[in-house]
Amino acid sequence: MIYRRVAMNLDLSLLTQPLFFIKAITLIILISYTIFTVIMFNQIRNMNKKIYEPPTSAVIQIAGILHIGLALSLFLTSFAIL
Repeated sequence: MIYRRVAMNLDLSLLTQPLFFIKAITLIILISYTIFTVIMFNQIRNMNKKIYEPPTSAVIQIAGILHIGLALSLFLTSFAIL
């Protein structure tokens, strides 16, 4: 058998650019924020199970769902742009 060694041409010059780190940190922060919104929505649901106020509980839960949607759209938009 003949084994060929394949040379991998990795362009590491991208990692040395400061703009790459800014983009990477921005995406990491937005991922963390999206995870935070999901955790916050779980807390809202748990509190609604314990303390139920009919008019305000529904409004707060809808606001939590909208918050998750906005956080996800912000992450996806920034991922597409960056």
